[in-house]
Amino acid sequence: MSRTPISWPAMRHLANTPRRRLAQRSSTAAKMGQGRATGARGRTRWRRTRRDADPTRDEARGPPQVLPRPGRSRSLGPAPTRCDAAFVRTSRRGTWRMDGNQTIGIAGVGKMGEALVKGLVVRRVVPPSNILVNDAIPSRAKEIAAKYGVRAVATSAKLADQADILVLAVKPKDMPALLDALAGHVRKGGLVITLAAGVRTAFVERILGDAVHVARIMPNLACGVGEGASAFALGRSATDREALIVEELFGSLGRVTLVEEQQLDAVTGLSGSGPGFIAALAHYMIEGGVRSGLPREVAYKLALQTMKGTAELLLSDSVEPMALYRMVATPDGTTEAGWAVMEKRGVPQAISDGIVAASKRATELAEEAAKAHK
Repeated sequence: MSRTPISWPAMRHLANTPRRRLAQRSSTAAKMGQGRATGARGRTRWRRTRRDADPTRDEARGPPQVLPRPGRSRSLGPAPTRCDAAFVRTSRRGTWRMDGNQTIGIAGVGKMGEALVKGLVVRRVVPPSNILVNDAIPSRAKEIAAKYGVRAVATSAKLADQADILVLAVKPKDMPALLDALAGHVRKGGLVITLAAGVRTAFVERILGDAVHVARIMPNLACGVGEGASAFALGRSATDREALIVEELFGSLGRVTLVEEQQLDAVTGLSGSGPGFIAALAHYMIEGGVRSGLPREVAYKLALQTMKGTAELLLSDSVEPMALYRMVATPDGTTEAGWAVMEKRGVPQAISDGIVAASKRATELAEEAAKAHK
């Protein structure tokens, strides 16, 4: 690959990357720490030489300390637990209190259900003992219970009887049978959150009754590592309180936003199916690296870190994707050469068309679920 010059805007942008900013902050923090330490020693000497100094009290007080700022840790360690004390979520919609006593029931622990369990446990939203799971395959529920320290429940009806918040994480084709089994068991005024692609809140309300609040959300597998992209909509009887609950549960697993329900099929095609599309794209980036002469392990690491780093750049600097492309690409350079081939073979349009096709399929799934229950 030929080396191409980097334009001044690109150099300025790269100098402002998250890694460079972190290094600058670390250097500044070190200097400030030295200053604080010097100042602390100076204050100590001053205090002990005052006329009215009390050596006994000064010794008991100990050397001055710089106390850590309160708030959420930004280190690489685990986030502060929310299970030991009440956690209050406040937004423009009001306040909801998460005190660690709520019981969350998850019906269906396939890939998405397990990702949700993992995220709730790792992020310590509630204690593992407050998470109940059930699956059409009992051994699967027991496996998840043993793996994450949650509790398996024998039937979906018993799950609904015990849960304050009920999450339905089954496939669209299995939703009608599950709802029939839950009817009459969901607590009055309880919240039911459905994850099934295309299944409308009105369909769930019709089977479970008006006394149940329903929300529909489309998360993705990245919830399992706290980087999910989720969007949700509220059913007819759901209120701001239910919106806060959904925001708290899924906001702890990534980014979440409230949308109109008719937009959720598009969300399904974009972020719901997105991890699969991006994983496939990563696969072919790796293949290209191998064909160009790299060992597969090296190509794997470089491709994934490139995808992660690019996403961080776009999120942290609020850069439009094609603006970032123009920062990287230079006239007659390597990026332009590669992109020209992709455009010629229809890759950009194919990706866009794939998102639309996935969204349309979500709409079809809703129609199929409704027909199956007639």
